[in-house]
Amino acid sequence: MDISELIEPYKPGETEVKKFLQRAGYVVTDVSNNPAYWKKDIDFLVRNPETGGTASIEVKYDKRMAQTKNFFIEIANLRSNEGKGWFNFCEADFIYYIDAQNLFLYIFKFKELEEYINKNGARLELQSTLDGSYGYLLPLSKAPIFKSVRL
Repeated sequence: MDISELIEPYKPGETEVKKFLQRAGYVVTDVSNNPAYWKKDIDFLVRNPETGGTASIEVKYDKRMAQTKNFFIEIANLRSNEGKGWFNFCEADFIYYIDAQNLFLYIFKFKELEEYINKNGARLELQSTLDGSYGYLLPLSKAPIFKSVRL
């Protein structure tokens, strides 16, 4: 299987986030096709032209969130990065998580999400998927969301 077949279904989320950031005045460098960033699970490098501040962003695009009311925090994936899920190797500063049906964006500071999952993971439900991954179901109502906005 070509890597593009795995990536292509998630590109609409990356496209929406890139447009959102550019409209807000940020300079966005797309590194999602750069193999050096795959192992860090980073899609964009973003710079604020006014302050010079920079951040890295990983985009997650969830087609089932509207029904489940959960974020899927992938901890294992048989198809990627030595079987690890994105949660275990992501180095992004922010996770931009999109509810694909409602085009709603939830922004997490990754370190805060990581702390929450490490502290509360044992109390969260584990779920497997048909594509060989499993992870925690983090209820929308309990998630440590930094910011949310409609796209």
